[in-house]
Formats: sequence, structure tokens, C-alpha cells
Amino acid sequence: MICFLIFFPLNISFAIDAGSYTSEEYAQAIQKESKRDRKLKAFGALLKSKKSRDRLMAIEELGKMGADAHSVVHALCKQLNSEDPVIKKATIETLGKIGPIQ
Repeated sequence: MICFLIFFPLNISFAIDAGSYTSEEYAQAIQKESKRDRKLKAFGALLKSKKSRDRLMAIEELGKMGADAHSVVHALCKQLNSEDPVIKKATIETLGKIGPIQ
């Protein structure tokens, strides 16, 4: 069995067991990972926006990603300092959906 490790920010790794995929399934798994990484980068950038609606959209979308959004937890936690109670509430809910970092 061959196992590849892909490392993400915050020392989080995701293992892909290449032995359980056909070459087409493996390619699709890699493509899915790339798409997720692009989403995380885009939503992470939106968390820095001065516009509350942009940050709120990013927070809600990250919540939909659940545990896949672990790499942006630090940036999300900064949103807890927001003066906007809607942002704070959405951030708390999203952090709950992401769950603990393992």
C-alpha cells in the first residue's frame, strides 16, 4: 500500500491512500483537494475584508465546509473580536461546525 501525505498550514496533514483508488479516482481526489484549497484561500482572503457582508459570507461558506476548513481556524478566531454581533455569532457557529483541531 502506498500512502501520500499532503501537508496543510497549521501542521494538519491529510493522507490519501493511493492503493484504494484507480488512476481516474486518484486524479479526481487530487482535483477535489485542489478545489478545496482554492476555496479556503478565497474565503480566507474574504475574512480580511472591511465589508461585514463579505466576511459573513466567507464565515458561512467555511461552516458549510466543516472539518475541511481547519486551516483557517486562526483567521476565523480573529472574527470573534468584531464589533458586529452577527459576525461573532456566525463565527461561533462556524467554529462549532469545523470542530476541534486534531
